[in-house]
This record gives sequence, structure tokens and C-alpha cells, in this order.
Amino acid sequence: MGETVSIIITVRNGAKYLPQVIASLEKLNYKQREILFINDGSTDETGTILKNSPGVRVIETKGIGPSAARNLALKEARGNFIAFTDADCLVHPDWLYELLKGFTGDKVAAVGGDQQSPEDETPFGRKVQCFFKAAGFVADYVKTDGNDLIETSHSPTCNAMYRTLCLKQAGGFLEGLWPGEDLELDHRLKKQGWTLKYNPKAVVYHYRPDGMKRFTRMMFAYGRAQGFLVRRYGPFRLLHAVPWILLAGTVFCSFFGTAALASAGVTTGAVMYAFLLYRTKKPLQAVQLFVLSVIAVCAWHFGFFKELLFKRFRVIERAGAAPL
Repeated sequence: MGETVSIIITVRNGAKYLPQVIASLEKLNYKQREILFINDGSTDETGTILKNSPGVRVIETKGIGPSAARNLALKEARGNFIAFTDADCLVHPDWLYELLKGFTGDKVAAVGGDQQSPEDETPFGRKVQCFFKAAGFVADYVKTDGNDLIETSHSPTCNAMYRTLCLKQAGGFLEGLWPGEDLELDHRLKKQGWTLKYNPKAVVYHYRPDGMKRFTRMMFAYGRAQGFLVRRYGPFRLLHAVPWILLAGTVFCSFFGTAALASAGVTTGAVMYAFLLYRTKKPLQAVQLFVLSVIAVCAWHFGFFKELLFKRFRVIERAGAAPL
């Protein structure tokens, strides 16, 4: 008998992919599992789909947000390990097996895995996936290629497994924060002396935004979350240095006039394109990713500085993240 794993998925208006998500969960090779969905105030067909899925447990909430929803499900979970994924992710049949392989010692708190594109992903979604792969070394969101189990500083909750006891002792997720709630949790765990692992063989197939508007909103939200985290903890990852480097470079070049500023911009753009060309080996794809990167950088920085300056997030403090 293996360890029991509780799979927790929060969903709000996720009917588009939900049947495929549930079908992939039913094909998991690991049988010592339970599946918990938190239907967080959906107004589409999500509730009906979940009601007609006998292999899942459903918790109904009224728009409390992903962090609070996961904390609620954590109290109901029966497993010794908690696996998280999203309602737009399909899981590989060996997903749970591969995540469990990463727990190689008592100090391993969590194990994450790889994100790939589903077969029926949209062309725009594939470009977004390529962008994340190219920028992954900075953001630690999508890891670089490889086959070995490695230590990491963060694994997003679209593909991660935690020790239940560890999660509860840490107080769960910071309620009111999304996105970035998974990064905030991992940062606390690392500060407490826990180790995080990454197994590239633990795979989910993640649908990305299917249009520029959704992508821009997503990058703005990511930037806001990072602004909050920097304000709360100070810079603690490579990505947090980027805004200050760009700001310092802009201010410095401005002292030498608009020509110097324009020259610096062109040089930066050329370096970005050269890097993308190196990563993709395809000139046209590199151009497309360059345009996507410029939009992403602008949206992300707008969100970052807006949150840093105006403090819009309203998180729920629970006595220093008291144990759940």
C-alpha cells in the first residue's frame, strides 16, 4: 500500500476544459488517491459537470479565492500528501508517481514538475508556452530542459505536491493573494529550512491564454503579485532585480539625452532578440516571441510598480501563518 494522495483543484468558471481535466485524473495509474474540487462561485456549467462526476468530492464556496479555497480543502483532505493542479491542466498518467519520487528525504517539503502544451493547444497558447520556456530561467516558473531530479526554489501549484503535515504547520496559503500565493508559501518554507524539488518527469499539459488580451491581463497580475512580495519580504529572486536594473539603466541613459536612451533601447531589444533566436533557433518564431516579450515586460512592470506604490492587495493575516 502506497501513501494516500489528496488531489486539490480550485475552479471558477472552468467548464471549458473541466471534462478533459477530470478524464485525465481518472486515468492516473496511482490508485491511493482522492480528488477534491473546490467550486468557487462558478456561474457557468462547472457545477453541473462536477455533480455528474462520481469519482470526485466537491466543496462549494462563494468566490473566496484560490488561497482560501485551498486552505479549506486542506482541512478536508485525507491524504498524507497534497497534490495541486489547475482546472486548465491535464495530468500525465504517471503524474503522482513521479511527484512522489521526489520526496527523497524528510526535509523535502514539496516536489514540482514540468508543464507542456496539450496536443490541441491554440497557436497563440503555444507561443505563450515558448515564451515561458525561454524566460523560465529568470522567473523559475517553467524550468529549463533536463531529465534529472533537482532542487528548486519554487514550483507553481499547477503542478506540485506537498507533505500535508508540512502545509498545515506552515499555515497554508496566504489568503487574499493571487497569483503568487504559491511562491509566497514556498518562500516561507525555504526560510524555515525545508527543501523543494523538481522532477521533470512529473508532467501536466497546461492550456495557456488563447489571446493577447488574456495574456496581457495575466502578465499584469503576475507583476502585481511580485510587487506585493517585494514589498512584504524584499527582493528574494532573480526576477525581482529586473525592474530596478531597467529603471536604473533608463535614468542613467536619460542624463545623456534622447539619443543615448534610444540607443540603449535598441541595444536591449537586440540582445532580447538574439537570446530568443538562440533559444528557438527559428528567426520568425524569435520575432513573434520578441513582440510577446515586449508586451509581457510592459504589462508585468506596470503591475509590479502599481502594487509596489499603491498597495492594492488585501491579504488576510492569520497570526503569523498559524498552523491549520
